[in-house]
Amino acid sequence: MRPLPCLIALACLATAALPARAEIEPVLRICDGGLCGPTYRAKVTPPEGWVEDRKAGEAEGITVLVPRGETAGSAEVSIFVEAAPLAAGSSLDKAMREQIAAWRKRDPSTTLSPVGAVERRGDMPPFRLHRFDDSGAEEPSVGQVAWGLDRDRAGKTYLVVVNLTAKGKRLDPAAAAALGALLRGW
Repeated sequence: MRPLPCLIALACLATAALPARAEIEPVLRICDGGLCGPTYRAKVTPPEGWVEDRKAGEAEGITVLVPRGETAGSAEVSIFVEAAPLAAGSSLDKAMREQIAAWRKRDPSTTLSPVGAVERRGDMPPFRLHRFDDSGAEEPSVGQVAWGLDRDRAGKTYLVVVNLTAKGKRLDPAAAAALGALLRGW
């Protein structure tokens, strides 16, 4: 084999071995006649069979993924990805506990149960996965939510929340598998 093709092949292999990261970008939106935000958007690659609903995501300053052929308005199941700078002196566990406490205070009928961790490539800690059940609500929903960390290109650390929500009282196993694939590939 010639030296140049060998070098190109090695470079491709080395790049493929790098940990996957979402690209975190600040988003400014117009609210009440002025700018609000910024919010932070994690640009991710949708799992197989899913697409990004960019219009819905841009309206909320987040990333919204739906099954191919659906929109956020029509889909029975969606994945919402949010990112926010991790507060100085905070940690994944502390930020997750604070968000769970706020969720329970906001909606005491929702149950949240730890499911486990989803290992990742690279130096980031595993995503912490919980199942949630709000099937007793007026508009019932169930799903899974994962908390994790990511860094932007400048090295700033962000809390990332990935929420798989299904309308109704049942979570389709294929949707849960899509969430797992998304998290493992991060």
